[in-house]
Amino acid sequence: MNLPPNSHRLLTLLVALGMILSFVAMGAGSVAAAPSSQPDASLQSGSIVWQGQQVNLTVPNNVASGDTFELRRYDSSNDRTGSFVREFAVDDDRAYLLDSERLSGEYVIVPAGERGTVVQFDSTGTATGTVDAADADPFEVVVQRLRITWETDDITTSDDEVEVEIDSNRARYNMNVTAEGLDFDDLETMFRSTPDHTDASDPVTDRSPFAGHDTYADDDVLVVRGYGDGTLLADFRHIDPGTYTFKFTVTDTGVSTAATPGEDDDDDDPADPAFFEVSDLELTDESVEPGASVSVSATVTNTGGESTTQTVELLVDDDVVGEEELTLEADDSETVSMNVTAPDEPGSYVVELRTGDDSLTGPLTVEAPDEPTDETEPADDDEATEDESPGFGVLVALFGLIGASLIGLRIHTGAHLK
Repeated sequence: MNLPPNSHRLLTLLVALGMILSFVAMGAGSVAAAPSSQPDASLQSGSIVWQGQQVNLTVPNNVASGDTFELRRYDSSNDRTGSFVREFAVDDDRAYLLDSERLSGEYVIVPAGERGTVVQFDSTGTATGTVDAADADPFEVVVQRLRITWETDDITTSDDEVEVEIDSNRARYNMNVTAEGLDFDDLETMFRSTPDHTDASDPVTDRSPFAGHDTYADDDVLVVRGYGDGTLLADFRHIDPGTYTFKFTVTDTGVSTAATPGEDDDDDDPADPAFFEVSDLELTDESVEPGASVSVSATVTNTGGESTTQTVELLVDDDVVGEEELTLEADDSETVSMNVTAPDEPGSYVVELRTGDDSLTGPLTVEAPDEPTDETEPADDDEATEDESPGFGVLVALFGLIGASLIGLRIHTGAHLK
């Protein structure tokens, strides 16, 4: 192929530009990849996970070869798997980081589509095998309670051993301590001024953040130890007079409480906060045509000790499509039902019913409607020629004969003219 002048040079430049753009695209992809988060604990069958923790799990190929798994509730009273919660896929290392923020109750992990088979995990979060659902040992997600009280009503700048009483349903954990008007040095002086103070507040190293008390010093945050029933010691001798509200936040669950020295605390046995748990999610039909109406229902139970009102939301692929205000007293339950119109595009969708504390999801498949068909079957080509158009072959033969005659006539006439 002959190219115009300079065409070869232009072609070379275009190829080089394409290669550069390819490398840029590859580089952009590698930058966008976020590093994996540090897990708070490892998933272990039969153990407790504290709501809000990020727990790691690994499923070797020799345990389950598939990449996709389901998190399901577990019904211990009947020894069987319960409602579908969510689906997830392990990464290239066969690992996954499970977020327990909106979970509460007993759960199991099953291979996708195999709710009768449950994966078992050891203390490192590694799957060791599978068992029948009836023999499963579920893990339980528990909501942590936390209560902080100052044992001295009138605190002065001469007090060097003010007790801070900690009460929780969890024995070992760490807390972040902050107080408006106090920086890290102030907090460190208060809780670590003597060996006794330090021994009481030293964080445990096998809990988040898996480091020392000064991990978040730049943010004026002090890390201290938490107890099920224990005491911290605070030294106020180097603190300016004033009113300070201290916030204590558990490092891995995010549970927090505030306590102001000198404030009365008359509630000796505070009730557990309200918690709206979702169970028994049902769809009237999991496979529908575009635009069809689907009724979604679930049971919402207030498992806490206080009455409250929350908004219950209905979502399709994370888009809110309906909501309802619900008020429940402690231990009360109510069935919530909402309708959703199936999306116009065929495909697989996730339907979710969510409260402020918990959620459940279920699959919804939208299938394209069947194409309309003609009830009369078309006739065979040969039959159409013989039965429907019996004269067609005769006409074709006649036109062919006329054409041949005309051509022969033209040739014959041409011969005479020569």
